[in-house]
Amino acid sequence: MKQKLVRIGISGIQKQKERFCLIFPVLLFIFIFPASSIAQTIAEEYNFNFKGGEEQKWSWIKNQTGCFTYIESMQIKKDDNIVYKISYTPPPSKNKNMIFITSCTIMIPEQINGDSCQVSIKSKTREITNAWLTVTALNSNEVAVASEDKKLEHPEWTDNVLSLKLTDGKYKAQALRINIFYFGNSNPDQQICLSDLQINIDGKDLGKQSIEDQTVINTNIHKRLIKNKIIKLSHDNDSTLLTRINELKDKKIIGLGECTHGSQELKTAVIQFSKNLIQNGDCRFVLLEAPVDALLLVDAYIQGIISSPDIEKQIKEIMQMFFTNNSELMGFVDWLKEYNKTSLRKVHLSGMDYKDIISPYFYDYLLNLLDKEKGRYYLLKLYDKEFKDILQYAHEDVYLKTKLGEENFSLFTQYIETCINLGIGSQLPPPDYRDFYMFTYTKQLADHFLKKDEKLIIHAHSAHLSNLERFDSFPYKEIPAGNRLKKYYGDKYYSIGFQVGKGTFTQESAGYFSKLIALPLSKPPYNSFEHLALSTKESYFYYPSKYMDDGIVELLVIPRMARYQRQYQFHSVKNWCDAYVFIQESTPLKNVTTGEFETMFKQFLRIKELIKELKANEEQYN
Repeated sequence: MKQKLVRIGISGIQKQKERFCLIFPVLLFIFIFPASSIAQTIAEEYNFNFKGGEEQKWSWIKNQTGCFTYIESMQIKKDDNIVYKISYTPPPSKNKNMIFITSCTIMIPEQINGDSCQVSIKSKTREITNAWLTVTALNSNEVAVASEDKKLEHPEWTDNVLSLKLTDGKYKAQALRINIFYFGNSNPDQQICLSDLQINIDGKDLGKQSIEDQTVINTNIHKRLIKNKIIKLSHDNDSTLLTRINELKDKKIIGLGECTHGSQELKTAVIQFSKNLIQNGDCRFVLLEAPVDALLLVDAYIQGIISSPDIEKQIKEIMQMFFTNNSELMGFVDWLKEYNKTSLRKVHLSGMDYKDIISPYFYDYLLNLLDKEKGRYYLLKLYDKEFKDILQYAHEDVYLKTKLGEENFSLFTQYIETCINLGIGSQLPPPDYRDFYMFTYTKQLADHFLKKDEKLIIHAHSAHLSNLERFDSFPYKEIPAGNRLKKYYGDKYYSIGFQVGKGTFTQESAGYFSKLIALPLSKPPYNSFEHLALSTKESYFYYPSKYMDDGIVELLVIPRMARYQRQYQFHSVKNWCDAYVFIQESTPLKNVTTGEFETMFKQFLRIKELIKELKANEEQYN
C-alpha cells in the first residue's frame, strides 16, 4: 500500500514537473516582457508602412496641398505590397498647385556600427516632373555627414536606391533624415505611388531591428548629468527661484519653451519663472504664442486703461483661445494687473503671432477704448485691412493718445507699423512666416521699449525658441524665432527648454477643435536628456546645456495634433537650448476649454453684423 502511494505521489510530481516545464517559459515571458513592452521594430516605430494611426495619415507628412492620399494593397513584381498613393485634388486655397512634403529623422542604433547605408523605395509616377527622394546622414551636432538625392519620375514601378557613407573623418552619423517632396502644378492627372521603404546599414535591415534591443544593449552607463551642476528647484518658492541661476542676470530676451503644450506642470513652472523674472529680474514684457491683436484688450485691462465686469468677462473668453489651463492663465493676468498697480515700470502682456485674419478681439479693443462712434473709422478700416490709413489717422487722434498714454499709444502704433511692414492682409506669407513674424515683433519691442538691464520673456513651444535651425522641414529652410534671436542678439538671448520625464499629457484626438484626450508619455530612450534626468531621482531642477554630453541626441518634443507621431526627436540637446528645466512627473491640463471654434465663429458673425451696421449708418450720413 505504501509503495502504491509512493508511486502515485511520484507520478503526480512528475506530471506537475511536466506541466511546470510547459508553463514556465510562458510565465517567464509574461513577467520579463509584459504585453505593453513587447519589442517593436524600427519600421513600426517610424511608420515605414505609411500608416499614421486611425486617420491613416502618414506621420511623415509636413505639408500637403492639393493632395488626396490613401493606402491600398497590390502586387508589385509578384510580391504583395502596401502602396501609398498621392493623387491631385483641387485645393481650396488661392494656390492650386499640388505640393507634397514628407520628412522623417530616424535614429541609428549604437549597436549597428556600419560605415555605409542604402535607402530604397519603390515608386511609380504619372504626370510628375519634380518629385525627389533625398537622404541625409546627420552627426550629433545636426550637421550633414553625407547627402544623396534621386528624382522620382517613372511611369512603371522602379526601385530607387541611394547609397551614402555614414562617417566623415572623426564624425559619425547618428541619424538619417529621409525626405520625399514634390512641387507640382494643377494638372488633375498627377499621381505618386510609393511602396516598400527599406534602410540597410552594412547589409543589416534597419527596419527589422527591435527598438527594445536598442534599449537593452545601449545602457549609456558613461553618460550622466554632473551632480554639482544640477540646481534644485521648488514649486512653492517663487522668491528664491533665480538666486542660483546666474546666467539669467545679464540677458535681454529669455525664451521659456515647453516641450508640449499639454502638461499642467510645465504651464505652472513657466508662470512661476515668469513671476520671478518680473519681481526679481526687471522683466517688462511677457509674450505669448498667440496673435498680437487678440491680446491688445487683455493688456489694456492689465494696464488699468479699461475695466468693468463686461471687460472681465471678455478677458476670460479670450483666455479660452489658448491651449492651456484657462483659470491659471487668467490668474496670471490678474496677478499682472495687481503688480502694475504698485510698480513704477509697468509690465505688458502681448502676443507675438500675426494672422491674416483679424481677431474679433481687436474690434473689441477699439470698441472699449473709443465706443462705436469714436471708433467708427478704425473699425471700418480694420475690416478692410487698411493699416496705413489706421496709422495715419491714429497719429492725429488726440483722444486716442490721451486715453492710451504715451507708452501704450507707441505700442499700438508699433503693432500697426509692423502689420504694414510684414504685408499682413496684402500678400501671401512665406512658409516659415510664424517664426519670422514672432522674431520681427519681439525684436521691435526689445529694441524700442526695453531700457538697459530690462528683460523680455517669451512663453512658446520650444520648437519656436530653440537655438538651432530646423533640419526636418527640408527642402524648406524653416528657421525658428529662437535661432533668429540668437543670431541677432548673441548671448543676450537665452533659451530654456522645459521638459518632463514621465506621466501623461493633453493632446488633440485628431485636428484642431477635436476632442481633447490624455495620452501617456513614451519611455525615454537611453540617449535622451529625459532618461538621464530621471536617473537623478530629482523631481524639479535646472541644468545648463554646456555641461551636457555630445552623445545626448534625443529630446521630448511634442507638437499639437501629433497624436501618432514619435514623441522623441533627434536633436543636438547640448546646442538646442541654453539650459533645461526638468520636471519628473506630468499630468494633463486642467480647466482647458475645447469649444473655442464655436466661440470664435460666433464672434466673427457678431463683428460682421457690427460692420454691416456701421456701413449702413455711414450711408445715411452721406
